[in-house]
Amino acid sequence: AGRGDNQKLFDGVQGTTKSLTQSAIHHASTHRPWRRSVRCGGMGKQCEHMHRRREGAGPVARTLLLATAVKLLLVPCYKSTDFEVHRNWLAITGTLPLARWYTEATSQWTLDYPPLFGWFERGLAQLAPLADPGLLTVQAGPYDSPAAVLFQRGTVMLADGVLMVGVLWQTSGVHYGGSRGGGLSLDSGRQLSGQQSMSGGGSVTPRGLALLLAVFSPGLLLVDHVHFQYNGMMLGLLLCALAAIGHGRPVLGAALFSVLLHMKHIFVYAAPAVAAHLLVFHALHLHTQQGRTGAAVARCVGYVAVAAATTAVSFGPVAAAGQLTNMFARLFPFGRGLSHAYWAPNFWALYNTADKVAAALGKKMGADVAAPAGYLAGGMAGHGGTGAQTHAVLPTVIPAAAFALVVAAMTPGIVAHCRCRGAGWNTRSSGVPGGAGAGGAMAGRSAVDAGGVGVAESAGGSWGATSIRSSGTGGGGRGDGRVGDAL
Repeated sequence: AGRGDNQKLFDGVQGTTKSLTQSAIHHASTHRPWRRSVRCGGMGKQCEHMHRRREGAGPVARTLLLATAVKLLLVPCYKSTDFEVHRNWLAITGTLPLARWYTEATSQWTLDYPPLFGWFERGLAQLAPLADPGLLTVQAGPYDSPAAVLFQRGTVMLADGVLMVGVLWQTSGVHYGGSRGGGLSLDSGRQLSGQQSMSGGGSVTPRGLALLLAVFSPGLLLVDHVHFQYNGMMLGLLLCALAAIGHGRPVLGAALFSVLLHMKHIFVYAAPAVAAHLLVFHALHLHTQQGRTGAAVARCVGYVAVAAATTAVSFGPVAAAGQLTNMFARLFPFGRGLSHAYWAPNFWALYNTADKVAAALGKKMGADVAAPAGYLAGGMAGHGGTGAQTHAVLPTVIPAAAFALVVAAMTPGIVAHCRCRGAGWNTRSSGVPGGAGAGGAMAGRSAVDAGGVGVAESAGGSWGATSIRSSGTGGGGRGDGRVGDAL
């Protein structure tokens, strides 16, 4: 019976995908761009710009249509345990009060995301019974049904809308380039270099290409639409935050980034860089370069206010329920292991390997090495989570040490970025009041590193959708190119 249900699901998805794909291909084959020769009366460039924007809507719509078709084909594919993780979170947040979100442990897949993501799951839970009431069952074992699969896969597709908004916002005003304030432009007022006309006379534009690369990202397709997660939505929030900053609205960018942190706290790794950029390029320069000390202070107060407000909305109800300690224990589960059951492909995997090799050599040499089976699974909490020695030979790694190493590793990059303003690069910016184009400056530095002499022009502002023209000479050769830097 289960096999028959899955076959029906697959047949239904296949039929829907076929219809969507045929519709998209038909639209592509019949599409004709708006002609620039349309008479606009007295409207002039304004009317021409409206025609161009209408012309750009077709490729965006076709891209989204084809992306949805591909994602629908992936609905019956393999799914990881994360599918049941999020199914259980639906049940927890949808049926239990907030006071039990971070203590419920009927299933091993306990809620370990910040409260704002819990509220997101609760919102989805209001719709889940329409697809399958069993989705909201809190139980130790997994729950699965064709309707449950289709519903949860569908929520990821809908959540990807945030990614699309982020890409479009990040590249807003850059569909045709040409103006210095227009943002990303691979070649001012022209198509991509060497670009040929597409079917029906259309063309690939920087904005369309950015959207195409984002929605068809193999990593996101595999991790979100096969494995099962909501990374597209999170990256979309990040893009929205950076777009707001780049378009001269840094306080809004800070607010969006704060929301991101309270949705998925792993993005805290980017917080130092974002905070440094906001302070140096969007607050301190008001004081140092324009003498507007009051404006600089007000900007910093704005940063603090939006961060505090977001934290209050997120953590306040949890604190009122007396669950802050349990929440932080779930958000930072050091007892899971320094490399989470040997999975993490990072520096600590090498550290663990070195410890195991050293322990094996020590035993062969007759040394008394305490290395019980699976001893590294204790991670930062020691053998079995007891707080004892974590490694047999090498020093124990505590959370504070890991944090210090992370900060030390990212500090040189942050300092180099903050020094771009005073490095003497030829940067110009619009869209950020009084701001220099950090993206352009960094591109100029890259041109110097690559060719010897670099010149950069940034049109979209610091960390915004920038138009970068870099040229470099040196090393016996000469290069000249235009690079679109979406971040």
